[in-house]
Amino acid sequence: MLHEVIKGNVRLVVDYDNDDVESPREWDCISKMVCFHKKKDFGDKHDFDYKDYDNMAGLKKAILKKYDPIIIFPLYLYSHSADVISIKPFYNEFDSGQLGFVFITKAQLKLTFPEYIRMSNKRRKELETVILAEVKMYNQYINGEIYRYDVYVDGNIVDTLGEFYDLENCKACGEDSMGNYIK
Repeated sequence: MLHEVIKGNVRLVVDYDNDDVESPREWDCISKMVCFHKKKDFGDKHDFDYKDYDNMAGLKKAILKKYDPIIIFPLYLYSHSADVISIKPFYNEFDSGQLGFVFITKAQLKLTFPEYIRMSNKRRKELETVILAEVKMYNQYINGEIYRYDVYVDGNIVDTLGEFYDLENCKACGEDSMGNYIK
């Protein structure tokens, strides 16, 4: 249990959401992640085969040819007691390395941001921010950092909601819900 509030016969419990949480990569993400790992499936489903490439440069060339991305970043993995992904390298030769690439295609950009006809440095920074947000959310997903609240009245669950990616937001929503049951 991460957080608990008791007011009279009403109890709020905030904890990790261990139910079948959907991967944020299943949502309408603007970015695409092409990843390779020997033991785990990371990123989006794709039809690239790591055996077809001698190195990540070869994979990048194939991605550029197939998807014509407007912006592309290498995607790195640090895997020790937990998995952490980033568009910046970790500089740990034993527990980290390049996992693949994350990118936004011109076609996806046109669907999501039709006003982005011409790219500027400002717009590139905005797209980098979008990619960083999607990578952060996926990081939370792969590490189980997703939350839920349960509201109890006299020991019985009366309200529950999960798949929060922000603990403070989950607490606030849970406390709002709790207020509906306090007499």
